[in-house]
Amino acid sequence: MREYHNPILPGFNPDPSICRHEGDYYLSTSSFWYYPMLPIYHSRDLINWTLVNHAIKSEKQGYRIEEGCRNGIFAPTLRYNEALEKYFIVSCYNDPKYPDRRAFMISADSPEKDWSAPVFLNSECCDPSLFFDNDNRTYVQYITDLQDNVYQYEIDSETGKALSPSIAIWAGTGGRRLEAPHIYHIGKYYYLIAAEGGTETGHYISIARSDNVNGPFESCPSNPILTHRDRKAEYSPIQCVGHGDLIQAPDSKWWLVCLAIRPIGPHGSKKEVFPLGRETFLAPVEWSIDGWPIVKNPGNPDGTLSLITRPEREMPGQMNNASWHDDFTDEQLDINWYFLRTPQTQFWDLHEKPGYLKLTGMPVRMGDWSSPALICRRQKDFDFNLIARMFFHPLHENDEAGLLVFSNDDRHYEIGIKKHEGKNLLFLRRTVLDISEEKILSDWQSDEIFLSLNGDRDKYLFKYGNTQENLVDAGTGTTTLIIHPWTGNHFGPYAVSEKQTAVYFDWIRYTALKKS
Repeated sequence: MREYHNPILPGFNPDPSICRHEGDYYLSTSSFWYYPMLPIYHSRDLINWTLVNHAIKSEKQGYRIEEGCRNGIFAPTLRYNEALEKYFIVSCYNDPKYPDRRAFMISADSPEKDWSAPVFLNSECCDPSLFFDNDNRTYVQYITDLQDNVYQYEIDSETGKALSPSIAIWAGTGGRRLEAPHIYHIGKYYYLIAAEGGTETGHYISIARSDNVNGPFESCPSNPILTHRDRKAEYSPIQCVGHGDLIQAPDSKWWLVCLAIRPIGPHGSKKEVFPLGRETFLAPVEWSIDGWPIVKNPGNPDGTLSLITRPEREMPGQMNNASWHDDFTDEQLDINWYFLRTPQTQFWDLHEKPGYLKLTGMPVRMGDWSSPALICRRQKDFDFNLIARMFFHPLHENDEAGLLVFSNDDRHYEIGIKKHEGKNLLFLRRTVLDISEEKILSDWQSDEIFLSLNGDRDKYLFKYGNTQENLVDAGTGTTTLIIHPWTGNHFGPYAVSEKQTAVYFDWIRYTALKKS
């Protein structure tokens, strides 16, 4: 087989960083305000990935995502240290209440085991990266809020303590928003890769090299080495390409992981509308005769990315496991479920009524800057069907439960049942910025209801019924109106109650309708 499909990690998976130890690849992406934080994926072939852990999943590690959608953890760098036989992550925590915790480093003996408490790095660090040199010295690369230079200093890899002052080592190629630096020692050179142009349609990846880790660095004459900002990619279904990380396979071949988006319009149109968020893509890399990396895709001779990539090498078969079904019979929630921010209390339960998910309502609504009683999963496909069997008997005024599609605090859609003026009402609510529109569908006397969500590139269609075979259209919400530039849309069940009224979900089923 000589082809694979991009993205290799569909749905909200931006800022990928990758490392390899022997035959195992591990990759981490940004999580922003979703908890647990910093997902870690495993692969043996670069094509098929499994979510195996999260690097931050305990408050003992010192991080909470609390206020609104402005804060979060992003831009991780994942590396393996051969000498210490440990994995390390450095990342950035954006919360102005804790400026001394902004940049941090954590470690683990295995990415699939618990990660350490953080040690803190230079507080001005943004987009920190980690480089272990052959002489066992460790360096941190980073940018500041000005995004005008890549800086570097040496640290103690165990304590994070600075061993040298920070120095500016490269100013990029002149693009705005210099970010995402990584250093590699390949052959006789130190290569420094970075992103420029901003994470929108002007995004690109550039590279420089030096024979000294501290520079001076010489820019590649063929920069940028990857971009879709120009005319050659104007009509590509992939846009905003950048934030890359290089990796060498056991067969000595090189690859690049990077972020990109798939806008909803045909031929790359509607570039600002991408409900799936920034996703992780993979590109084959070759080396020029004078020692520069070239993103080489035989299907696209100009070096741009494609949804179907046919590298000049044999590839493993790519599994298609996009559909899923959760009947809540496990001891714990499936690893693919997330919370919006760090939960204030454990509002979910799988044991009180075996085979059901119980959500205890909390006095937090989707627009509040707190953590609601919600579990959610990434939207990974444009075209899908989601259906849930729900049992809910609202007891108190304003009790509410249902399904939602969530982009951020002021962009979300819900279908559900609520108690209002003594009646149990079925409703569809659409919130976009400061406008919230609620449509009352009917009175609903039964405790049982089937709620459904059908997605395509243009809209979400909500349905309901007393059986899953007899669903009624409730209305639509457009994808155009609920987009966030950093994250992708999520969906899932939720509950709201001032007096802890519970809702029960028997099962939730997701079907990817076609490869998109």
